[in-house]
Amino acid sequence: MAILISGMTCPLCGQPMTDGFDLSGYPAFISNKRDPLYQFSDAILHRRCLEAHPLASALAQRYEAWRSANRPQARICRITGQPITNPDDYVGVGFLVESPTHELYSFNWAHFSRHALKGWIHRDELRAAVERLALSVAWEGEDLKWLLADLAPPPTLNSPP
Repeated sequence: MAILISGMTCPLCGQPMTDGFDLSGYPAFISNKRDPLYQFSDAILHRRCLEAHPLASALAQRYEAWRSANRPQARICRITGQPITNPDDYVGVGFLVESPTHELYSFNWAHFSRHALKGWIHRDELRAAVERLALSVAWEGEDLKWLLADLAPPPTLNSPP
């Protein structure tokens, strides 16, 4: 969650956030720096500024989708259909793309068991699509590197360490 430090200013209006102001805060829940909503991720703002902002409705929808997708009971493996209860076996995909026609749209907020992902027949296809997104002008940020590492093929006996 964003942290309020004395002397901080609202990123929308530039005015100080002082006692008596109604404030809103968001955790770091948007990874793509090119996403128009990225400015609200890990931020604290004056509530009145947020409510007047043209992206306020889109932000509320995205934040609610993030909260809903990240509830423990929502962590169901996309491959096996089973709950993922071991944090060491969990791979979560955040919000990737806005367009419903994009090849990665159906993977927004997806959950995978690391174990199941290793043998999944569509892993290489998903990895290739994520690589295309990472290399495109539509994405800026480091988070896809972690997802790509989880999607990497398992090492073989002849692979260097």
